[in-house]
Amino acid sequence: MDTKNLSLLFKTSFLAATMSMVIGCSENPIPTSTATEASVDAEIDQAIDAAAANGTVVTVADGLGTGCTVKSGDLTAIEVDPTGSPGQYIFMGTPTEDITVTGCKDAHTGADLPPMSAKAKDATEYGLKSLAVTPLTTMVKSYQDSGLTEAEARTRTAEILGVSEAELDQNPVAEGASDAVIKAAVKLTALAKTLEKAGNTDPLKAFASATKTKTATTTTIDEAVNDDTVINTVVTNAANRAVAKSAAKAVTDAINENSAGQTGGDLLDTIAKIVKVVTSSTAAELTNKETIKTKSTSQTLAAAGKTVVVITTDSELFKTVVAQKKEDVKNGNTEGFENNEAIKTKVEEKTTLSGGTATN
Repeated sequence: MDTKNLSLLFKTSFLAATMSMVIGCSENPIPTSTATEASVDAEIDQAIDAAAANGTVVTVADGLGTGCTVKSGDLTAIEVDPTGSPGQYIFMGTPTEDITVTGCKDAHTGADLPPMSAKAKDATEYGLKSLAVTPLTTMVKSYQDSGLTEAEARTRTAEILGVSEAELDQNPVAEGASDAVIKAAVKLTALAKTLEKAGNTDPLKAFASATKTKTATTTTIDEAVNDDTVINTVVTNAANRAVAKSAAKAVTDAINENSAGQTGGDLLDTIAKIVKVVTSSTAAELTNKETIKTKSTSQTLAAAGKTVVVITTDSELFKTVVAQKKEDVKNGNTEGFENNEAIKTKVEEKTTLSGGTATN
């Protein structure tokens, strides 16, 4: 064998031996990228940004509802800033089921608010869906729950509250809200709190069932509280009915008389003080309108319930919330993303890599 062929054989044998050694040291000789916690974190960031871009901002408004549990099906909204901007909640994604709000306190008065609800909507503002859940939307949904169509429910709600159908979707504490909407929202809250004291835990729903059919004595909310048939339906405890009816009328009359001629912030303050009196009194103590009016003058209010921060996709506050949620999710807290499979998958992947246990 000549030198040239010997050299070629040696090179071939050496290359084969080298490849055998490489293959023997690795089950996969082809280099591939491997997921790391850092790379999964980046993918979580992207998934949350995508969810937030389609998110929904919910304002819970009477004064402003803070500390609420805001849900749509299995989705839970996140309160943005209870101190600086109470009443603002973000769904990281699009809620498709009815929105329910429970456990709120009014930021303006400190009063416990009755349950509120609204139909999920597709109204879009600044590229981010926006929806106000108020006592007015609660009445609309309550009438629907009682058997009316949405159109019928909106017509009946507008009629009994003395507002236009276009005003039903207004936020009663937003700048530019009509005086009729302000008065209707807080009057409903005062009525609900009064009827709660008579033993009904979801009074607006019961009130809707009792007033869905308009009669000569139930055309307006003021007339309805004087109707024995309405009170008998709403207050199931017969022993409480007389006091409940008297208190509901006294509270309604006190609101009307104290707020006569007032507008805007003054109107909101006046009737919010009456709500505060209602919250701190027994049903029996609410049967005298003059007592209610006198006690309301000494009530103090927080400024928080007077203004609403409109959150858009460009706001620094919204960006801050999204940034915080990224860190929460990376630490295993997926609240707000219960139905987001992309995010849940990434959280599970990170948990596997870190050897930890995801928590919600």
